Amino acid sequence: MLGTLLRKDLRRLRSNWVGFAILLAMPIGITALVGSVFGPSARNGEMPRIQLAIVNEDQGLIGNMIATAASGEQAADYLDSVGVTRSEAMDLMNNNQISAVIVIPKDFTEKYVSGQSTPPIELIKNPAQSYMPAITEELLRLVTEGLNAVSLNLVDEMPDVIEILDAPGAPDTVRLASIMTRIGDRLKRAEGYLFPPVIGLQRGTVEDPEIADEESEGFNVFALVMPGLAALFLLFTAEATARDLVVERRTKTLNRFRTCQVRLLPFFVAKAVYSYTVVILAAVIMLVGGAWIFGIQWRSPVETAILTSAYSAFCVGFAYLMVAVIYREKRIAILSTILIMMIGFLGGSMLPSQNLPPFIRDILSPRMPNHAFAESIKNLQFGFPGPNWATASIGLVAVGATMLMIAIPLFQYRLDQGAEE
Repeated sequence: MLGTLLRKDLRRLRSNWVGFAILLAMPIGITALVGSVFGPSARNGEMPRIQLAIVNEDQGLIGNMIATAASGEQAADYLDSVGVTRSEAMDLMNNNQISAVIVIPKDFTEKYVSGQSTPPIELIKNPAQSYMPAITEELLRLVTEGLNAVSLNLVDEMPDVIEILDAPGAPDTVRLASIMTRIGDRLKRAEGYLFPPVIGLQRGTVEDPEIADEESEGFNVFALVMPGLAALFLLFTAEATARDLVVERRTKTLNRFRTCQVRLLPFFVAKAVYSYTVVILAAVIMLVGGAWIFGIQWRSPVETAILTSAYSAFCVGFAYLMVAVIYREKRIAILSTILIMMIGFLGGSMLPSQNLPPFIRDILSPRMPNHAFAESIKNLQFGFPGPNWATASIGLVAVGATMLMIAIPLFQYRLDQGAEE
C-alpha cells in the first residue's frame, strides 16, 4: 500500500514539474546574484580586491605614509586604491565604483607628532555594498590602533625624528642615531616581552601545482552563500509537499481512503516518505547542481550528505507539524510563508547572522535549525566556528522525528473532529 500511495504522489509531481523546477531554480539564481557582488574572481575561489579612495588632506609625513601603504606592493593583493579629492571620491561612490573613502584630515601629522588630540580619520562607507566596506572598517581600525600604540610609546622622540626627516638636504645622521639609540634602550627594557615574540608566523609556498590547485579551491564565495539559501528553500519545498494533506482533504481523497482503511497511519507515512524523497531530490539539485554551476568543491562530501539528509528530515517534520497546527488551507498559504521567512531571517539564511542585532545573533540564531545546518557545512568547508556536523545531524533528525510524531495524530484528531475551512 505504501508503494502504491508513493507512486501516485510521484506521478502527480511529474505532471506538475514546472512549479517544482521554479522552486529549485530560485536559490541557485539568488546565489548567483549574491555571489556576483564579489566580482568575477569569485568563480575561481578568490577574494576580490577592495576598491578604495584615499583623500589625503594632510600631505604631511604620516598622511603620506598611510596613502603610500594603501597603494604599496603588499596592499595591492587586497586593495585597489586611488588618491583623489573629496569631491572626486564622492562621485566614484555615487557611481558605485568604490567600496569606501578614507579621508586623512588636514594637520593630522602636525598634531599627531606633537602629541595633541588629532582630528579623526574619516571613513565613508558605500551604502550600496555590505561586505567590502565592513572589511575596510576593520583594516582602518587596525591602522588607528597601531598609530595609537606608536604615539603612546614614542611621543617624546617623534617630533625630533620628523624634524630631521623634513629638513632640507641629507638627514642629520648623528642626531638621528642618537634618537634611535634612545628608542633602542627603551625597547631593550622590554626585551623579555618582545624578543622572541610570543606569536610567530611561518610562511611557505606549495611547490606542487596540483596541490596548490587543490588548496586554492577550498574557498569559494558561492559555497559561503549556498548553504543558507538551500536551508531556506528546502523548508519551502517540504511545506509545498506537506500541503498536499489539506488538498487531499479538500478533494475528498482522504474520505475515499478511509472507506477501505480506518487508520490513516499508512497514508501519512506514505506522504512523509514522498515529502522526504522530494526534499532530498531538491537538496541534490541545489548542492550538486550549484557546485557544478559555481565551481564549488565540497571538501567533506560524505559528511555534507549525511548532514543534508538529517536537515531534510527536520524540514519534513516541521512542515507536517505546521500543516497540522494551522490546518486550514488558505491560512497555510499565508502563515507558512511568513513563518519560514522568519526562520530564514533569524537563522542567517537571508542575512549573515553576524550582521544581525546582538540578541538575535547570540541568543536566537544558534537555536535555529537552518543556522545549525548552514554553519555546520561552513565548518566542514572552511573550518569556520560552527556546530559539529555529527551533533547537528543527530539533533536535526531527533527534532524532525518528534515533530512528525506529533503532527500525524494531531492532523487525524482534527480530521476526526470534522474541522473544515
